[in-house]
Amino acid sequence: MSAYSSPYAELQHTAQDLANLLTKIGPEQALIGADMNAPRTLWGYANNNPRVNIMEDLISGLNLHLLNEKNSEPTFQRRNAKGWPGLTLVKGVQLARTAS
Repeated sequence: MSAYSSPYAELQHTAQDLANLLTKIGPEQALIGADMNAPRTLWGYANNNPRVNIMEDLISGLNLHLLNEKNSEPTFQRRNAKGWPGLTLVKGVQLARTAS
């Protein structure tokens, strides 16, 4: 599944929609690609954004596994900017062990 939250939108709404969907599928495993516009040093950015608190709550609250690696190449790059807006999350321990 995929999720997107504009940097101008309330991230809480998108996070809640994603949480509801993941709860609804029960024990089913899921691979989630998410661009939530919530910069954090853990996924490569120089600084943390307050929106990251919502993402951290979502990840820990649903026991999701973050597959991003801090030293990976940027997924977005322009002349004056670079970033790692895409997060790859996994629901399910078995899937987390086999995904990379």
